[in-house]
Amino acid sequence: GPFAVGCKRFWAQSGQNVLCYYPIHFSNWEGLRDSNKPDLLTFGERALSGIAKAEGYMANFPVPRMIQLLDVKIEAAADAPFDLNDGTYETRLAAIVFTHGLCARAEIYSGHCRELASFGYLVFAPDCIDGSSSYTELADGTPKHFDASAGIPLLTDMPFRAKQLENRDKNTRALIDELTNSPIFLQERLGFPKRVKIDGAKIILAGHSFGGATAILSTMNDV
Repeated sequence: GPFAVGCKRFWAQSGQNVLCYYPIHFSNWEGLRDSNKPDLLTFGERALSGIAKAEGYMANFPVPRMIQLLDVKIEAAADAPFDLNDGTYETRLAAIVFTHGLCARAEIYSGHCRELASFGYLVFAPDCIDGSSSYTELADGTPKHFDASAGIPLLTDMPFRAKQLENRDKNTRALIDELTNSPIFLQERLGFPKRVKIDGAKIILAGHSFGGATAILSTMNDV
């Protein structure tokens, strides 16, 4: 897209870890690209161990072939200032809430989210806390591992997945409310300049696989 991308993290009121991708000028990105990229794995080795367990390795320590993930960075400028508006005029941006698939994490979709943000969208990607994420942590540091109690193969227990989907829908709509109910959310939580706002009439829900199902259900329930 025509913009480079910045990235910030925040904790939603639900306790979810949320990544926000947003457009910035390429001149800003050039000054930050070599030294200020966020880690792909937010929680480091704890996340890697959780991913290994979720994928069926049942490892107590990160397996060798996955440990390289600790060195992977997201191609965005961490905590870069939003520089498309200096606060002297009003800008309303459309927002996308992108939900990850079963046994995944928000960072896995950083490429998709960065591409969307590069076209001028605000993209919010939460880690789901219903047991469908490979690993995440709540705002208070409580670990949330993948819930494998449905057994293997993972998709056979539809009532179990339906309950998770219900929880995902609840947290997705709560995040939308949090984003849109306060006119100064972007300033209070992300440090954006004044008069930069989320366009409440342009909230888009998207996702992959189980996240797509989440987007459909939340769209149906939020009309």
